[in-house]
Amino acid sequence: MRPKEHIELIKGRAYKYFDYGGDKPVVILLHGMYVTKSNMEDIAQDLSTKFRCVALDLPGHNKVSLKKITKFDDLADYVLMFIKKKQFKEVYLVGYSLGGLISLKIAEKADNTKMVKGLVVWSAPILGFQHGLTRVAKLAIPISKIIPEKVYLAVVTNDILNKLIASVYSKADLFIKPMKGTLSALSLRDAVKLIDISVNVSFDFPKSVPTLFVFDKRDPLVSYKNYRHSKEHFESGSLIVATIHKSGHFRDYEGYSSLRKEIQRFLTENL
Repeated sequence: MRPKEHIELIKGRAYKYFDYGGDKPVVILLHGMYVTKSNMEDIAQDLSTKFRCVALDLPGHNKVSLKKITKFDDLADYVLMFIKKKQFKEVYLVGYSLGGLISLKIAEKADNTKMVKGLVVWSAPILGFQHGLTRVAKLAIPISKIIPEKVYLAVVTNDILNKLIASVYSKADLFIKPMKGTLSALSLRDAVKLIDISVNVSFDFPKSVPTLFVFDKRDPLVSYKNYRHSKEHFESGSLIVATIHKSGHFRDYEGYSSLRKEIQRFLTENL
């Protein structure tokens, strides 16, 4: 069951979140671009028996202001401010796509505190938007900067387009249903801003933090280069790099089910 949405002001910044509650280890769930915290509900429910799951809306989404965000680090600081206010001493992070990039940056910034106890980075272009996206995804960047807002909204909320995607990607309705009605939660102006500050993002996150990277080798948005880079530079000891077919931006039931089980297994083993 979906918990009640909380809305809170912290140092003049609005936060919208679901808190599944309980006196358990805390998992912060961060969604990707164009969607909202609702996109992380299935995973939160999977984990809620052993973890206190908190799913946040990221700046720019669901009417959460992006005004004070000028660089990528500000996105991480936004989440860190929430963690501090809630007095969470230790957290696990699960980040999807853009949320995965933010999770990596949080782990990097909080390294000296040892606050982050585990990390799941799922379908994230860890090489940045410039080098980590597929050609198709990169083609959309310049287009997004020239199309009118009304055209943008018409495209992202179009039922025919959703059905076309579903016909191309088998059983993709699992991806589309959580997205439908939420794509317009991110304005075109904010989408362009988030893309601009994410183009050349890089990370120096602590390799001592147990981390699970999950990629779909055929993800239409996130390049295979991200998987290769992770495999070559990160995989060792407590850092695991996994591939799950159709678990990325266009996923089917089998792929998504395997992903959820893998996330649950990894976090439970690292309690």
